[in-house]
Amino acid sequence: MLLWTNLFKKIQQKAEIKYQVETGISLLLLDAENLKLDINSELFLASVCKYTLQFKMAFANWKNPSIGKQDIELYNRGYQLVHVPEGKDSADAKMIAFGACIVRSYPTVKEILVCSSDGILIHLCNELQNQGLIVYWVRRQGQTLHIENRNTGKLTYYSLTMATEVPSLEKVVEQIQDLIKSEHESINARLNSLVAVATLFQEKCDINIKHNPKATRK
Repeated sequence: MLLWTNLFKKIQQKAEIKYQVETGISLLLLDAENLKLDINSELFLASVCKYTLQFKMAFANWKNPSIGKQDIELYNRGYQLVHVPEGKDSADAKMIAFGACIVRSYPTVKEILVCSSDGILIHLCNELQNQGLIVYWVRRQGQTLHIENRNTGKLTYYSLTMATEVPSLEKVVEQIQDLIKSEHESINARLNSLVAVATLFQEKCDINIKHNPKATRK
C-alpha cells in the first residue's frame, strides 16, 4: 500500500512540474533597501503579469536599522529573504548575480518583476531579456510606481496614495467623452419628459376650453 502511495505522489509531482513548464510562472525580485512594496502594490504587480506570481525574493542587509520591520512583514507575505553584507549597492549586486542565472533555479519562470529604482538594474533587465524572459522593471517616482514592460516598451502607472492604476491619457479622454455623452443623453431625456408634460398640459387646457366655451368669452 505504501509503495502505491509513493508511486502516486511521484506521478502527481511529475504532472505538476509538467503543468508548470507548459504554463509558466512569474517571479518577483525586490531591492528592499531601495523600494518598499505594500500588499496592494504587490497584488497590482501580480495582476500585470500573464503568469501566476509564484516566487518572491527580497534582497537587503536585514541588520540595517533603517529597514525596520520589513523583514517580518515580507516574510509573512511569503518572500524569501536574502541577506547581503553592508555596503553600497550590495543588494543590487546580489540581485544581478542571482537574477542572471534565475532560469537554472526556476526553469519554469516566464516573467520577472525587477523592483528597484537603481539604474544599474538595467543590466539585469537586459540579461533576462536575452534569456527569452518577459521583464518588467518596477521603479518609483514620487508617489507613483512605473511598471515598464522592457519587451514591448509599454508603461503602466500605479498610484501609491490612491492604491489604484493611473489611467493613460487615452483612457482619461475616453472617460470624459463617455461622461459628456451620458450627460447629454440625460439632458435629452429630461427635456423629452418636460415636453411630454407640457404637451399633456396643453391637451388638458384644450379639453377644458372645449367643455367650457363660455369661459373663453369672459
